[in-house]
Amino acid sequence: MPEKSSNEENNLVTLLGPMGIYAQESKEQRKLLASEDLPVDTQGQGRAMFERVGIVFGDPVDELFVHVTLPEGWSRKGTSHSMWSYILDERGRQRILVFYKGAFYDRKAHMRMTRRFLVTSEMKVEDDWDGGRRHVVEDAAKPVDNPKKTGEVIFASDYAASNDYDAQDGHMKVCDAWLNEHFPLWEDPTAYWDEE
Repeated sequence: MPEKSSNEENNLVTLLGPMGIYAQESKEQRKLLASEDLPVDTQGQGRAMFERVGIVFGDPVDELFVHVTLPEGWSRKGTSHSMWSYILDERGRQRILVFYKGAFYDRKAHMRMTRRFLVTSEMKVEDDWDGGRRHVVEDAAKPVDNPKKTGEVIFASDYAASNDYDAQDGHMKVCDAWLNEHFPLWEDPTAYWDEE
């Protein structure tokens, strides 16, 4: 369980120690990953959305955290960044993104559910020059090994010059329209996860 530090001497040692605040934040992230707690702040999504996927909220821990019970088979996973971690479902898919800044002088935390389908952009690089950008629809139910991607690309727009913002905006709308046609509830983070 992450705890607020009240010992000023320990805080000074943390600041002056190797990698200082980063080391403290990493330590706090590990403590959160080992706990049964999640942030109270749901970034406006509300507890009911988390409860729809089987998360059970318990007693508050402090102003930032609450005890929770995750659905069977769900797990926690840290990232290479000291402030971000994931909650994965029983199939290893990222379902919740968790932020926790565990620095003694500025503690804050929040979480939000992730959608199965996302619109992202990717750059085309040809012979070390910018070949433009395209927008893609990614399906997080089919994860890939590339850490910069959420999942498998299932639809893509054409490429547009990286500085042609009007074309890129239009291509993003093409992806949104494709999703609205094929997966009308795609903006609901609880939708479609049980479908193949």
